[in-house]
Amino acid sequence: MKPVIWLMAALALASVTPAAQSRTILQLATMAPAGSVWDRHLKEMITAWQKPKTATIRIFPGGALGDEKKIVMDMRRARPSPHVAALTAVGLAEVDDAFDVFGTPFLFNSYAELNHVLDRMRPVLAKRLEDKGLVHLAWGHVGWARVFSTKPVRTLADLRQLRIWTSGDQQMQDWYRSNGFSNIVTSTMPEITIALSTGKIEALPASPTVLNAFQWYKDTKFMLDLGLAPIIGAVVMARPTWEALSEADRKLFMDAARDTEQKLNAAIPAQDQGAIDELVKRGLITVTRPEGSDWQTVAQSLAKSMQGSAGEIYAQVVRERDAFRQKKQP
Repeated sequence: MKPVIWLMAALALASVTPAAQSRTILQLATMAPAGSVWDRHLKEMITAWQKPKTATIRIFPGGALGDEKKIVMDMRRARPSPHVAALTAVGLAEVDDAFDVFGTPFLFNSYAELNHVLDRMRPVLAKRLEDKGLVHLAWGHVGWARVFSTKPVRTLADLRQLRIWTSGDQQMQDWYRSNGFSNIVTSTMPEITIALSTGKIEALPASPTVLNAFQWYKDTKFMLDLGLAPIIGAVVMARPTWEALSEADRKLFMDAARDTEQKLNAAIPAQDQGAIDELVKRGLITVTRPEGSDWQTVAQSLAKSMQGSAGEIYAQVVRERDAFRQKKQP
């Protein structure tokens, strides 16, 4: 009887093993810190992805898998890892410099304008990403950038006296330097935190929600009350990973990602204002008012540099924005 029992057991294991092996294990990388609003919504998205029990998704928050430049490079390999990422505009610009356009100061007046433009340009921008190995799943707001600094800033002259953080994007570095700013380049959030605490960085553009999440307010005691630009982000998947999914899983992943997009659209603007109110109430930051007209002048200079590197996209963004503004007029 023993041989029969062993044979039955072997057949049972054989019937189970393929199903177990078919379960996909995916890594999701993000710079968002654990416990932040982005981390919470990403975890909700992951829960929805895992419901059919065909995939296990492991999230790596806070830059645990490296900075966005490294994440993008690793995702574009023939055998990508990580497989999914929630990228900011910095990481998206590593893939295609068209995404730098969205960081142009004063290009948008509201989230409504931004959302309209992103929705209308979704196919064009998604195609650019796909051509370079990434599948666009959803947009994700990071917040509206303001200048936070270790000393009060009211004028451009004040800002030029401080060392400003910028990403590794060469175009932005060149623009800062050619316009008389002293910029410091770091890649990861922990590096920014250390550079702020040691005085290496004295000012940085960031959303209030990001500032609060990373506790950068401990060193940047001043906020210039001037909304510069929305910081966009996106959830993307490596193209080989996407192509290996079933049609049912693709739909599931896309639907859950778009649901997350809608939740972040609603949550982040409120989080930004709430962060400012709380930091001011607790005496952790002091708000200063902008002075002088040269803020707009320098913004126009930056806009021209964006037109040079991604002129087609910049022109389309402006057309869609202006069409929205025209439609909103009574």
